[in-house]
Amino acid sequence: MRSLLIAITLVLTVISGAQAIEPVNEHQLMLYYEVPFGSNSRAGDNQSFGLRLDQTSHAPREVVTLDQLKDKTAVLDFRAGQKGVESFKVHGVDYANRLFVARAATEEGAEDTGAVETTAEDEGAAADTTEPVEKEEKTEFEKKLAEVPIGVVIGGLLFIGILAGAGD
Repeated sequence: MRSLLIAITLVLTVISGAQAIEPVNEHQLMLYYEVPFGSNSRAGDNQSFGLRLDQTSHAPREVVTLDQLKDKTAVLDFRAGQKGVESFKVHGVDYANRLFVARAATEEGAEDTGAVETTAEDEGAAADTTEPVEKEEKTEFEKKLAEVPIGVVIGGLLFIGILAGAGD
């Protein structure tokens, strides 16, 4: 009986030790505030802050340092400065630049499609020969979405990202 208990204890000890070799998957969330030092120009003195979400896989007793995280591409990296949002990167793709380009294109397109009035120089011709371009009406959902602050949208995206990563 005593040898059976020793054998069971030995087997359970070996089995539990085998599970400790698996890599650990962790999520890291970092809030940062960046202050540049020693810049010669005023353009380089811009302070910025941000939020970074990373996912790492490492050995069970290995320590993950900030230098290792800095070299990796972040899952989500939001950075803002004195002039507003600087970048919003998801897996290395900067969606803030795409948003700025899209806004600039729509603003430029709105200036080009304005109503043009033409007048006739001869008598007997109509003074106004063009009609103004009508804008499309927004749906109720689009109107409500336009009223939502950007912070709520970013918070919702973070919530969805955390929920998606929590379940593995």
